[in-house]
Amino acid sequence: MAKDLPLHFDRVFISANSLNLQVFNGIANHQVYRHQVTEIVWDDARLSSGPEREEERRDFHYLGSDPDFAEGANGCPRWFKAGSNISDDPPCHPSCHTTASDHMGLQECWAYYRALLEDQRQVLASNTDIESFKFGLQLFTRLKRVTITPATHG
Repeated sequence: MAKDLPLHFDRVFISANSLNLQVFNGIANHQVYRHQVTEIVWDDARLSSGPEREEERRDFHYLGSDPDFAEGANGCPRWFKAGSNISDDPPCHPSCHTTASDHMGLQECWAYYRALLEDQRQVLASNTDIESFKFGLQLFTRLKRVTITPATHG
């Protein structure tokens, strides 16, 4: 069936995420798909590792809180809890109960996010994203455009 309905796409994405890089390199190495690519979109957004602006850090200190203070068994920092709108605390009112029982809790979300942060750190430290980009420039024969954006996450 794959031969009856071949994949066709003209845009590939690259970012500081190892899974994105695996897909990017897989397309670059493919004898058919690499010739379809006309645009590379480089997602230059970075996952936050805490309050980045001084104003945000001051807000935490004004409230008498250290944003990096760890809560819970796996060290979930307050900045993550504050930004996630997720809480493992019991709701104060029945209407606040989540509608889906399979939603990730705060600690589970932090564990997942922490793994993504570590992956991002490793990619950036090793310049794997840059090397993949250079590799793609050599192999995408129909490339016309490279778009760099800090707003692709989501």
